[in-house]
Amino acid sequence: MTEQASKTPENRYETDRQLRAANDKVANVRSSRVKWSGASLIVGIVGTVIVGFSFMGWSGPGSTEEQAVARADAEVGALLAPFCVEKAQADESAAKLAEVAAISQPNRQLTAIMNSSWVVVEGFELSNARKRALAEACQQSLFPPPVSAS
Repeated sequence: MTEQASKTPENRYETDRQLRAANDKVANVRSSRVKWSGASLIVGIVGTVIVGFSFMGWSGPGSTEEQAVARADAEVGALLAPFCVEKAQADESAAKLAEVAAISQPNRQLTAIMNSSWVVVEGFELSNARKRALAEACQQSLFPPPVSAS
């Protein structure tokens, strides 16, 4: 009689409902694990990107290109600095050199060098950034910063 009782339509319905409820519980647990795993992955990626760009020196392609151009400008300035120094120390520029040397503020001194003919190189068209880099290199060669004794 127990075998027949278990096969009655009502008992089968009860068993099917229990199986579905158990499957739903398992599916809910799996889906919540997937949700948490996905959320953890996204938080980890965003955190890594923030830390990398903010504190570890990562840079995008735009800033890398800007750094390369700035480095190239500085190299051009350093390469052409001897011409600037030679022009500044020429006999006809001695009065202008003394005038620039008398300027106590480095920024004004740099502006005076940039406005002089010392940063004009025959045969080269220099951009403002390269002209500034040349003036800075010339300034460092002509008027080296004082070394403090420690």
